[in-house]
Amino acid sequence: MEPARPPKRKIGLLSIMVVAAAVVWLVGGVVLFTMLQQQTRLENDAQRVYDGSSARVFEATRTIRGLERLAREGDALIWVADTAIRTRKRQQLHSLLDDAALQGEPEIREVVQKGFATLDENLADLAQNGAAAQERSAVRWAPVMQQVLNKSEAVGAEVSDLATREADQILQSTDDARTMLVGVAALAGAISLALFGFVYFMLTRPVVRLAKALVKARDGKPISGKQEVIRELQMLHDAATALGSAHRELETTRAQLEQLAHTDVLTGLANRRMFEQQGERAFLHARRYGEALTVIAFDIDHFKRVNDAFDHKKNNAILRALSTYLREAVRAAEH
Repeated sequence: MEPARPPKRKIGLLSIMVVAAAVVWLVGGVVLFTMLQQQTRLENDAQRVYDGSSARVFEATRTIRGLERLAREGDALIWVADTAIRTRKRQQLHSLLDDAALQGEPEIREVVQKGFATLDENLADLAQNGAAAQERSAVRWAPVMQQVLNKSEAVGAEVSDLATREADQILQSTDDARTMLVGVAALAGAISLALFGFVYFMLTRPVVRLAKALVKARDGKPISGKQEVIRELQMLHDAATALGSAHRELETTRAQLEQLAHTDVLTGLANRRMFEQQGERAFLHARRYGEALTVIAFDIDHFKRVNDAFDHKKNNAILRALSTYLREAVRAAEH
């Protein structure tokens, strides 16, 4: 004899709900954490770019403005006739030599110093020779001014390249964040789909089967046995099966009681109660539709002699045989 196998341990509905809630919270937490992390990363990258480029842009702007001022005013001084005005404007330009933006890089400092050396040479020639030195000063200043403007454009192009690279870094960070979020969203979608399938196969489908089983139990139809994984659903299914069986037994018992209530136990013929019920309906039907109603009554002649001549068992057999003959001789009613 094989030993009895222990019943399989079933999962409780509360446990399933706790696990499902934990999965939902976990997925939501991962998505929220990733979004916050990516947002923080973008903010840090943008702040780093801003902190690194704002100082460079400000310094480059000062450098460009200083070089353009030196080139523009150095050319304008050549055509100023008044020596005093030239001297005053030269003193105003001296502040460029003290500007840290123009004195930082060696190449810019060299260009500025060369520009001021040429400017002072032009001013000395103009102070000595007057208007006759203007053409020579213009020719002398032209290559220097071009060199200053070229350096200004180079500084501007360098700052523009810097801004472009930093913008590309921000765009790259944004693309990385978008890729990360898309991946997390896809993972969350896959987990949600798996959770939906789990809930469907573990809860929804068994509940639908249980509902159908309850309908069958209500109608007294047989219910096929199902082994559910969830403990509570198995209990409900077992209860529905028991309810269906009880309903069928009750219907059978009710039919038997109904038969006993309207039928004579010995002969199987309708008793007085059935006669009164059926007779009342037949009488009302005949009166309503104006139809004829016939009642036949008969008696067994000298049945007392039979009772006296035979025993009780044979008398009962005679009554059952007579009832059988009457059921076969009378046809069923049409309505």
